[in-house]
Formats: sequence, structure tokens, C-alpha cells
Amino acid sequence: TFAAKSMGYKVLCFEPADTCPTADITEHLSAQFDDKEALKAFAERCDAITLEFENIPVSTVEFLEQFCPVHPSSKALAIAQNRILEKNHIQSTGLQTANFAVIETADDLASAWSIIQQPSILKISTLGYDGKGQIVVEDEAGLQKAFDELEKRPCVLEERVALAKEISVVLCRNAQGEIGYFPIAENIHI
Repeated sequence: TFAAKSMGYKVLCFEPADTCPTADITEHLSAQFDDKEALKAFAERCDAITLEFENIPVSTVEFLEQFCPVHPSSKALAIAQNRILEKNHIQSTGLQTANFAVIETADDLASAWSIIQQPSILKISTLGYDGKGQIVVEDEAGLQKAFDELEKRPCVLEERVALAKEISVVLCRNAQGEIGYFPIAENIHI
């Protein structure tokens, strides 16, 4: 918000919570993500919409796309929200991911365990981020327990990779193909 305002953009925020972080620095519309009247009124005031985080309902973004450009798109958002779709999409581009197995039901646990090197991490497919919805698994009994703790929702069992360093790269590409990026940041996990 600060960066957009410093470039002269008028910023309008749509957020269900009345006390969102931008409420004090920009105009804020408070309504639920499924309130189509409020979404339409919001979108009609925008030239473009961007998302602050990835856990906005895809249906909300699909609705907003009727009125103005939304970036990332609902298609990209759907992939980013689901670790199974995300990992399959990344591999479809020719890039590598850590080895993983999809677990959709308890029937998938034994085969996933036999495929993935240990130790591993069970990660919930949706609504997990920044370490949330992730459980380190040391043995097969621990896998069952972890799956139960994640409410038996679809997951990926991922091989735990020994990382020398983890970095975050945030970049964008405009309609003309120009690429911009923020400084690369190292992630420190304590």
C-alpha cells in the first residue's frame, strides 16, 4: 500500500475485518468475500486489483475478473492455493520439486510411505502456509497420527530436503513482458 501510494496510485482495500492493517492509511471497504454486491461496487471503482495473500476464495477472484483485471488471476490463484496442483504444475514446466506423494485418503498412507525417503513432512494441500499445516514425520505410525491431526484432509507427503539456505524471490511480469522483482530475501527459521 505504501509503495503504491508513493507512486501516486489511489489505493482501495477490500477486507472482511474492520481492523485490517491498511484501514488507517487508505480507504477500506469491509465486507465478506462472498458479498457480490460489495465486490461489484469495489471492482467498479478499480482499474486493476491485486491480492495481498493467497487465501482469498477463488470464486471471489473469478467474480471480480468480470469487472477489471485481477492479478494474479483466478487460475493462478487456484494453483497457488493447492499444494497438489502447485507441485504438479511446477513439474509440468520442467522444474524439479522435492519428491512427494499425494495422500487424499487414509488408503494412500502406506503407498506414500513406501515411496518417500524419510524423514518427511506431511503438508496439508490447502490453507497451509508459513509452516502451518505441516508436520514432520519420523515413522509410519507418526504419518497416521499426523494425517489424523490434519483432519484427514488431502495432503502431500514430501521428502525432507537438507537445505543449505532458503530464499524468497518475489517477481512480476507486466503485459509487455518486462520483469521486475524485489530484493532477494533469505528466510531464517528458528
